[in-house]
Amino acid sequence: MFPGLTNLEILDLSRNLILDIWSGSFRNTRNLRMLYLNHNNITALPRDAFDGLARLELLGLAYTRLSNLGSVEFLTPTLRSLNFLSFAGNGISSCKLGTNLSSLVSLHLDEQTLDCYSPGGIQSFPPDFFAGLISLKMLYLGHNNLRAMLDQEETSRPFANLTSLEELDLSHNNFHSMTSLPFENLQNLTSLDLSSNWIQSIPVAMFKSLPKLRTLKLNSNHRLGALPEDGFDFLQNLENLNLEDNPLQCTCEEEWFHDWVVSNKTKTLFYNLSNYGCVSPERLVHKTILDFDAEAQGCHDKTGIHVAISGAILLCVFLVGVVVGYRNRWYIKYGCFVIKARFHGYQALREANVPKKFDAFVSYNHNDRAWVMDELVPHLEEEGEPFRLCLDYRDFVPGAPITDNIVNAIYDSRKTVCLVTEEFLKSEWCEMEVQMATYRLFDEQVDVLILVFLEDIPDRALHRYQRLRRLMCKRTYLEWPKDPQGKALFWERLKDALKTGDRPPIQNII
Repeated sequence: MFPGLTNLEILDLSRNLILDIWSGSFRNTRNLRMLYLNHNNITALPRDAFDGLARLELLGLAYTRLSNLGSVEFLTPTLRSLNFLSFAGNGISSCKLGTNLSSLVSLHLDEQTLDCYSPGGIQSFPPDFFAGLISLKMLYLGHNNLRAMLDQEETSRPFANLTSLEELDLSHNNFHSMTSLPFENLQNLTSLDLSSNWIQSIPVAMFKSLPKLRTLKLNSNHRLGALPEDGFDFLQNLENLNLEDNPLQCTCEEEWFHDWVVSNKTKTLFYNLSNYGCVSPERLVHKTILDFDAEAQGCHDKTGIHVAISGAILLCVFLVGVVVGYRNRWYIKYGCFVIKARFHGYQALREANVPKKFDAFVSYNHNDRAWVMDELVPHLEEEGEPFRLCLDYRDFVPGAPITDNIVNAIYDSRKTVCLVTEEFLKSEWCEMEVQMATYRLFDEQVDVLILVFLEDIPDRALHRYQRLRRLMCKRTYLEWPKDPQGKALFWERLKDALKTGDRPPIQNII
């Protein structure tokens, strides 16, 4: 073929009835730069069909019925200078590119679904399909069936290696939804065509990696009604936007888009605004986004803001109530106890001549029971004039609620002796007993509370017990001495305190 045409650079054999290309057909045209074989009936190619065309830059194999390529590795290694390659319109469902197409700039794999009812076309690409195309700037994949591939995160990054890509056509691919990952590494992309699909919504981060995008086509998506404001904020260099023939929701949520169209701060050209039709609300059906009126729609109604503020105030009041209620929970429980008692007809006996069952109720942590049994009980109940002590393990009514037992013990005793230790401060029941005794002190104006510190309490441990710290400031308290010689004085002072009458609680020196 073509003997003597060694200087031939352009050869167009398109629109013939060529069925076969023989091996070595182009060996006499070694300087060929462009070869057009489009619109023929070529169904197969030998592996060495293009041997010798080391300078070939453009190869057109569109609409040649090469529907069963399987592998097109015949393109390499000889076609290392190839810049433009077209397999458009061949009904290909799968193919494999060679690995030496690093110079390829433009690749056409579009229109593989030969009619709108065809279920064929390319449905997916292997993970490494575009791996060697480091110079690719234009990729045309329109009229395929890539719907499922970009709908799943594990398969939605086929273009991750195409960092030089500037133009991408994904129109007519039956997309219903897409992840936010397909365009993740396409920092140089300037044109993206997603038209004529069935996209319902756009992920907010889908355009995040496209800072240079100037042209975006989303027209004729049939179900695209709502647009993410945050998603379009990434497109600061957008110059052309096509959203016509979409069922736009002209609601308050889309007010930002109306303002964008009117103000056009980004200098974007909105293609054919007369076709930006509204499908809701009913008053705007058959009208365009330009007819949207935020005031008429009630978008600036402040009722929602007032409700939100009221809700926030109520929430704050509720939280404050919870905190106050928790800190005063024992007073609340005691109040419920008193109300319950009065409901059943009981009244407190506060006459001075009414005898008490016990001289003192002892409030302590169970970790200090040994001190109570070994020290307190022998010295107060067994020596000299004995005192009657109320001790939980001995005098509480079995089976009765513990709250009832505590309140009854405090009011059946002339005094309440609190044995304060770090463990005592950690106990909720001990805290309740202190609070109930304090409540009685102020409620009945009787001197009932005696504080005994069995160990040194650091300030950090007393920090959260404000009520106990106030009592310590107003009243003298006893400390268990470490010196054995001081213990005799301790017991004398404690007994004197137990003997004091129920006069109003002034600063008693004990």
